[in-house]
Order: sequence, then structure tokens, then C-alpha cells
Amino acid sequence: MPSNWRRIADLYAGTGALGIEALSRDAEWVDFVDQSKECCDLIK
Repeated sequence: MPSNWRRIADLYAGTGALGIEALSRDAEWVDFVDQSKECCDLIK
């Protein structure tokens, strides 16, 4: 992962797959954002 991609915003996160993949590739921090309570609960 490029060094400037250490902090990621996963907007419209849904299942959180993009953010979880970023974490698996050494992202330091991911903000997961979704308007659906069900999606947010799933990501937690």
C-alpha cells in the first residue's frame, strides 16, 4: 500500500470489505461510514 494511503475513509461502507482489505494491507486507520444502522452493526 502506498505510504500516503495509511488513513482510509470507507464511505458507503456496506459490509466494510474495502476498509477491511485496507487494514489487511497495513492501513493504520479506517473510518467506516454508512447511513444504514444494520451495516454499521455488521462492521462493528
